[in-house]
Amino acid sequence: FLISYDLIDEKDYKAIHNRIKTYSRTAHILESAWLISSSQSAIEIRNHIYQSTDNDDKIFVCRLSGNWSTKNVDIEISDWLKSRSFNCTCD
Repeated sequence: FLISYDLIDEKDYKAIHNRIKTYSRTAHILESAWLISSSQSAIEIRNHIYQSTDNDDKIFVCRLSGNWSTKNVDIEISDWLKSRSFNCTCD
């Protein structure tokens, strides 16, 4: 899954990061974007993460499947993605 968020007024990044890290496999790919492996639905993941946010914060969760590409991200992130069952276009 891809998780992206915008923290609006109170920016408690530690709280949301700790909440996301409760999943067994995570990768922090960009400032406000994470990848996780989970058997939960996108709604369940959103609801879990929302517990550490404020009412004005924004959260986006979607299941990754198939085509993806990276540029100028840490090699660990690309390796993390390659180790999953996704197709890859990366350099």
